[in-house]
Amino acid sequence: MEKATLLNDLATNHTSEEAPVNQGILSMAAAQETGMISLSTRFGNFEFDRAQALNMPNGLLGFAGYSEFGLATPPGDGFGQFKILQSLQDADLSFIVLPLPVDNGLIDREDIEDATASLDGNIDDMAILLIATIRKLPDGSKLTVNTQAPIMIDAARRQAWQYILHNPKYNIQHELA
Repeated sequence: MEKATLLNDLATNHTSEEAPVNQGILSMAAAQETGMISLSTRFGNFEFDRAQALNMPNGLLGFAGYSEFGLATPPGDGFGQFKILQSLQDADLSFIVLPLPVDNGLIDREDIEDATASLDGNIDDMAILLIATIRKLPDGSKLTVNTQAPIMIDAARRQAWQYILHNPKYNIQHELA
């Protein structure tokens, strides 16, 4: 399966232009009845199908208690190729992520293949996300991604892991131009 199609199949679309700030509302009753979860997040209102959720058995670094995530396409045009990795357990927990193909120029294919093998995955089923950070500076902003600990998604199993690469050439604040 082509990687772009794989990530698009995982991602839900934004459902509303209006987003109450810091409300973090989960509609758990509706989720139990229909399998759908409605969330009001800082990025807008989203609806996720629980059957499409990503299971992260170990959570993310620093967020081990959160294991169920959805991938969403942000509203508007300002995000470009970025997606939102949204916790389905806490509407206030989300990350801007950058999807990468296996052959991407930021992470060596050999390192991706090693990570995939250690996760008992198939390279053809793997998708990669990098957590992005936007820092405001006096003269603008700086966009970085974490190339040292990519999120490896086995789309066939709907499982994901944040995998730490031990190659010293990767860092947690790789600046994007």
